[in-house]
Amino acid sequence: MYIPNSIFASKPVVNIADIDNRRIWIEVRVNYGDRRKVELILSDLQQVLVNHSELD
Repeated sequence: MYIPNSIFASKPVVNIADIDNRRIWIEVRVNYGDRRKVELILSDLQQVLVNHSELD
């Protein structure tokens, strides 16, 4: 990976290897035909996340 020196000079560098907790952002796209299923999809996704032992 190439990172220009200007990035290092102007922005803080964070070593993510030292971070115990990470936040991720996942976009889920839903078809207009499935819009009635959105609440069920969200409920199922929340249940999976709540039951996962390695997630806060």
